[in-house]
Amino acid sequence: MTTIRQTLLDLAGQLGFLELVQCFDAVLGRWHGPPQLTPVELSRLIVDTPRYPGRRLAIAALHRARPGVDSPQETRVRLNLIDAGLPEPEVSVSVDNPATGYYYLLDMAYRREKVAVEYDGDHHRGDEDQYNRDITRLQTLEQLGWTVIRVTRRSDMSRVVHDVRAALIRRRQKSPAGPAQADRVS
Repeated sequence: MTTIRQTLLDLAGQLGFLELVQCFDAVLGRWHGPPQLTPVELSRLIVDTPRYPGRRLAIAALHRARPGVDSPQETRVRLNLIDAGLPEPEVSVSVDNPATGYYYLLDMAYRREKVAVEYDGDHHRGDEDQYNRDITRLQTLEQLGWTVIRVTRRSDMSRVVHDVRAALIRRRQKSPAGPAQADRVS
């Protein structure tokens, strides 16, 4: 038996960058229960432990880890967007539905532009009730003015990046700030 802290230090010397960020997101998120560590606790563990294999990689991965990410696939999508030069999307974005008083929790979004990126796992299509809820949710978000880009494990990430970039540019060109804002999305 080992502790979550020791396991993370051990994994630092064995995993690649993406997998390490996914591990950090997992302990900060709600993947299989409540978060295991706070961002401060994780940071202290990674930075304050003086020597272990993979320390530099772990410190780099720490800077990309975010609380609130709900799956390793969401981490992968988020990092692909950032690595493509897009601004980092906010994770676990709450959107109120004034018609019902309820809210939707988006996987990641650019709140100002109202562009959401949603990862749909296999359960989204394998469960008929879930699938129907997803359709209603998508329609409602669109009625609230959101552009929703859906991603699956088979999505071509270069296409996803293209679609997100295009949506951000369209939204920024329509914003009161005008086209100058759109130039920042490269």
